[in-house]
Amino acid sequence: MKILQAFCAMLLALPVLAVTGCDAGYARTGQHTPQQDGKLHTAITEVIQRDAAFRQSDINVLVSRQGQVTLSGTVGSIQDKKRASEIVKQVAGIKIVNNELEVVTPGNTN
Repeated sequence: MKILQAFCAMLLALPVLAVTGCDAGYARTGQHTPQQDGKLHTAITEVIQRDAAFRQSDINVLVSRQGQVTLSGTVGSIQDKKRASEIVKQVAGIKIVNNELEVVTPGNTN
């Protein structure tokens, strides 16, 4: 089961790597630009939305100028919280993931 999950995560990450992996601006300057951060935000959001585990989740993405990502919002389980960090870390250009997601189980909205 874990092998299947890892394989699926890898398949989901491939389009993101193709879009964000070869950014000449980052290679030249070593710094992120607002345009690169926008591309990273879009790539991360798409990867999260494609994952069936997050269809019922409310995840917000904030990308800083240093390739730092903050995830906030709610997910349904601790496994989903961990998985969100794992798939975001696979996006090229991401240096740090701050996972501030809250786990909210059915019947428990606190």
